[in-house]
Amino acid sequence: MSRKTAIVFGASGYVGNAVASSLSRVGFKTYGLIRNKDKASQLITQEIIPVIGSLNDRHTWIKTLDQIQFDLIINCSDVVMSPENNIHNCLDALNDLVLNCKGSKIPLFIFSSGAMIYGDCGRVGEPGFRGVSEDCPYNPPIPKFLIPEVEELFKRNDLLSCVLIPCFVYGRSSSNSVHGSLFQQAKASSNVLKYAGCPTSVIHGVHIDDLAQAYVLAAQKPELVNRQKFNVAGDKYDTFDEVLKAISKEFGGKHKIEYGGGKGDTPALSVSQWMVTDKIKRVLGWKPVKPSFTDGIKEYVAAWEESKA
Repeated sequence: MSRKTAIVFGASGYVGNAVASSLSRVGFKTYGLIRNKDKASQLITQEIIPVIGSLNDRHTWIKTLDQIQFDLIINCSDVVMSPENNIHNCLDALNDLVLNCKGSKIPLFIFSSGAMIYGDCGRVGEPGFRGVSEDCPYNPPIPKFLIPEVEELFKRNDLLSCVLIPCFVYGRSSSNSVHGSLFQQAKASSNVLKYAGCPTSVIHGVHIDDLAQAYVLAAQKPELVNRQKFNVAGDKYDTFDEVLKAISKEFGGKHKIEYGGGKGDTPALSVSQWMVTDKIKRVLGWKPVKPSFTDGIKEYVAAWEESKA
């Protein structure tokens, strides 16, 4: 059997690196698109082939891949907040790579979205509080995650397409996660730990390793996941009150926890998210194996602190 080939956009990022290294471990010949050439050595040690460039200057790196026919193309780059990695640049790069595969193989494209596409799920104990499935309408607090643009790809015959929708990611370095920002706040101040929203808001998490495994399972079953969306979240959600109290305990336990009750400056810290994951478990057999955030917090804080050191 011939070896499959993959490329991951954003392969030096928190999620992208976990996905790329997991694909390499299960046998994919894996390329990783990164903007910072200083990160290349990290990828090489993980047996990932670095490609230096960004989505907005694809003409400088896409030609180096002219002879490569990819089975799998994954976007883990921030195509919303980064002006260099917007959705149009992402799709243009995708189209160029698909042209290389014309007449020989149909690649699978996996797009990474996020839980905020669904908007707010309500508060624990209040009327209307509910989990969201893939069939729920979109109601993002800001124009983010852009699933409608990606769903246009579902209509194409030269491409297989899938969207993964993870909730808040934690574990290991936690470098780009909501949880990591709360660690930083707790460490910086021994007096106050602030959250803009309500104590009964839900922060549903998924461990970075479990999330990477979801990508691997989808990558291994391209025909099955074609034109499908999958929520990815742990089996247990936490309220922000549970999360902040657990974090405070790990950083001395002397913080006064303050709630703003409003939206704040960071949308991710103002919405309540509870995601239903029956579909990915049924279709792909995915099952999270890592402890929830509050159950494994000692390990997660230790990993975060060591990564910062």
